[in-house]
Amino acid sequence: MQIRVFFCLCLIPMCGALALTSDDSLTFEVASVKPHPPSAGGPAGSSFKGGPGTDDPGRITVINRMLSTLIIEAYGIRAMQLERPEWVAESRYDIVANVPPGATPAQAKAMMRNLLEQRFDLKIRREMKDLAVYEMVIGKDGLKMKPSDETRPASGPVAFDKLKTGGDGFPELPPSAQTILEYFTPEGAKVMCQRESMSKIVSWLSERADRPIINKTGLQGTYDFSMTWNPDQNDAGQDYGLLAATEKQLGLKLEPEKTPVEMLIVVSALRVPKEN
Repeated sequence: MQIRVFFCLCLIPMCGALALTSDDSLTFEVASVKPHPPSAGGPAGSSFKGGPGTDDPGRITVINRMLSTLIIEAYGIRAMQLERPEWVAESRYDIVANVPPGATPAQAKAMMRNLLEQRFDLKIRREMKDLAVYEMVIGKDGLKMKPSDETRPASGPVAFDKLKTGGDGFPELPPSAQTILEYFTPEGAKVMCQRESMSKIVSWLSERADRPIINKTGLQGTYDFSMTWNPDQNDAGQDYGLLAATEKQLGLKLEPEKTPVEMLIVVSALRVPKEN
């Protein structure tokens, strides 16, 4: 059984301006940028740890990260807003950077943008394009997700290896967990959501659809749901089984539309970063 925990990196309005302005004075105290050693393993194990707002605010440690992911995280965009050469989503890197005391999360992102521009000689431009999106609305049969019980305190991190198996053969989340968790087996898939906001839910769905999703439901608060489906993915990346199940089981309908979106286009970048 394959288990995936969903982590929401960012969710921004599709028609908003990208945060591309870079303050050259904001730099890490010391930073090491190196290609990830092939002998260290493949895609499994990619991580981004530390920085302002975490338990290790003075150091950022990045392991086995694609350059495309680093750009998406540093510029605060969605994957659908990035156009880049194919290798940018294949080559992986390790970064260790010391953050100046008192830096904010926004300043740390500016430092990472400057680091990518300096070490990879990254050149980017912006361009408005009409992008195919889904507008999420409440289905004709009404919302089927349940509002979370806000009076119940949230638990700490979930011990996934200790989850009990339910009657349907999938693990069960403890009642106080706050997460979006997916399970995949040869027979089908299941997602469980507890105590998560609509922004997290929409971002999770956007990662699995063939286009971004704009929330038009007006829903507030957090929600719980459990949903099963049979994955049926086409070549464009759209999971028809998931989208159909979303409307039937959650009461959330995805309507195709087009909207102007500001894109970030990678004009050029070095595959091998400059010396530290």
